[in-house]
Amino acid sequence: MMKYKGAIFSIVLLIFTVIIISFLSKAENTTNVADGKGQETITVWAWGGWAQHLEDIAPIFEERNPGININVNNQGVEQVYQRLTTGLASGQSSQLPDIVQMEEQRLPIYNNNFPNSFVDLTEFGFDQYADVLPEAKVGALSNEEGNLIGLPGDIGPVGLFYRIDVFEDANVDPQSIKTWDDYIDAGKTIKEVTGIDMLGFMANDDISLYKILLQQQGSFYFNEDGEITTESKESKKAFLLMNELFHSGIAANVTNWDGRIASLQNNQVATVPGAVWWSRSLMQQVTNSKGNWRVMKLPEFKEGNTHAAADGGSNFVIPKASDNQRIAYEFIKFATTDLESLTSLVENYFMFPAYTPLYEEEIFKEGNAYFGNQKVLQLFAEISEEVPKVNYTSDYLRANITYSDELASMMLQNKSPEEAWQSVLKKLQSSTGRESSEED
Repeated sequence: MMKYKGAIFSIVLLIFTVIIISFLSKAENTTNVADGKGQETITVWAWGGWAQHLEDIAPIFEERNPGININVNNQGVEQVYQRLTTGLASGQSSQLPDIVQMEEQRLPIYNNNFPNSFVDLTEFGFDQYADVLPEAKVGALSNEEGNLIGLPGDIGPVGLFYRIDVFEDANVDPQSIKTWDDYIDAGKTIKEVTGIDMLGFMANDDISLYKILLQQQGSFYFNEDGEITTESKESKKAFLLMNELFHSGIAANVTNWDGRIASLQNNQVATVPGAVWWSRSLMQQVTNSKGNWRVMKLPEFKEGNTHAAADGGSNFVIPKASDNQRIAYEFIKFATTDLESLTSLVENYFMFPAYTPLYEEEIFKEGNAYFGNQKVLQLFAEISEEVPKVNYTSDYLRANITYSDELASMMLQNKSPEEAWQSVLKKLQSSTGRESSEED
């Protein structure tokens, strides 16, 4: 009888132990980061596809972390910056969210105007991810001490989108285009045979292409020391090429974004040098040429140089005013490094995450029907690893406006390239107080 009771006791003890282990295992998997504070609400300011994606994945994070609510405030880009500037200037933490979406070119501006306003993410161990991010992205998100202060969202590697059917009609082999000179020659042939322009130019505001041409040469508005690079050989080559592209008879002046899309819908333009996000624009707005688009790497200035450049890219910062920095960090880390979450971002919004382990996932190996089953994401993954790092500085916006104005004068008012870049240098020296790098 005693043995029987002992056996029952052993069985009960075993069942009880299994229940406890199961409970602890479940508790560990939920990884509740609320730290026992009770109900906590994390507010995010974001826009566009990222705002929608964060709304999509918030319930998953909340389920895994009981006691946390994620409030995504979806608003316009400029509204985010205006509200952020007002909140930081006032010094009132109540006016600021826990997480803010921010383009990388804006980060140096806020760091300059509001020093030490964002959390150093090395405090939470995010520096361990530096090796699995593109070098250019790490450089853009680091402060003067080399510490990461932004969590990477997406990047905009640039390629050349082209109409394979138009190339075939003109008997032009896309693979023959190695340099920008080849591109112009191919454009002249395509124009002569088909009447279709090679590219659409927003001559009054086509600063994106100029920046692409600079970056693929490893240059930008400012060098690593923050000096103005307008007199560098890279800058002069970019000015001269912009001028040649516009005046060579292969470019259509499309005036604005709607005009650019219309030119593609109406089969008036054969190529688009642009970032990966152009894939989404084409698929959504230029549906009548589905299957006829392809992508290749940018032409080089000289064969053997680099193809790579980037245009655009968003990240996330955590204001130091946040009372929930750890929770905010864990949510955005989940959003930007969780493979399942990022796969959803690509599938639903065709955005291109900066987290490179994703590039090994199946979604990057799939063909895209719109692009004739070409593995578009795989190509852009290759390009993203080659993008040169640039120094935006706190004067990025001033430089952007100045270059845009002078490029428009060069193309629309026949100002010579030399006059245009000399005017840029003079204006930037006056408005920023920076010196010229005097490179040549």
